[in-house]
Amino acid sequence: MNYQWLIHGGDRTRWVWHYWRIYFEAYCTIPAGLETVFLTEQSPIPKEWAPIRAATTGKMAFTSQLLKYFDRCRAKYILYSMDDFFLLGQPDFEKINALVDIMKYKGIKLIKLFGNKHTTAAMRESKPDSDGLHIYEFWRPYIISCQPSIWEKEFLMSSLLANKTGAQFEIHGSLRCKQNAMCYTDPNIFPYKEGIRGGKIRAGSEHLFEKSTLPKKAQNDKAD
Repeated sequence: MNYQWLIHGGDRTRWVWHYWRIYFEAYCTIPAGLETVFLTEQSPIPKEWAPIRAATTGKMAFTSQLLKYFDRCRAKYILYSMDDFFLLGQPDFEKINALVDIMKYKGIKLIKLFGNKHTTAAMRESKPDSDGLHIYEFWRPYIISCQPSIWEKEFLMSSLLANKTGAQFEIHGSLRCKQNAMCYTDPNIFPYKEGIRGGKIRAGSEHLFEKSTLPKKAQNDKAD
């Protein structure tokens, strides 16, 4: 694989990691050769989570955490997601790998892998190119987002200002960005549901945490 999968976790909401892992184990198999890292501040994930590798930065702001990590990260392309995005199916890692090849060939800096009202509008207003990608112009809302995306690492680093929260990263990064992105919103490429927002269970996602609706293999587990 020619990219790294980075799952960005926050120590303040480490209680959610248990649920993230339940959905990961139920739906995801990491292919050989895909380096997968779970990034935290001071509380590393358990060794039993292998082949996912733990990485820590020390206590610092959301954006500073990423900047410090990327300083020592050799990967040129990053599949970025967060600890509150629960998988609902197997990600299509081979397709993501193909999209990274397209990014290299066409000089694309960012491909959004999620669907919302903004990406839907972009897709409606622009025809897909030969690779099925729709342009997402820099002036559209939240060109910079924490939602699952493939980034050229250097572009991601250039979008970060130190000592900012995730919300500030999205707002300030979007205001500063003058680079168009692309979007590829096939729901099967990275099927997920956002579980929490602002440190609390997100409205409409309560079922993700209910024992009766957890993936079957985890229903008998005791939540931490």
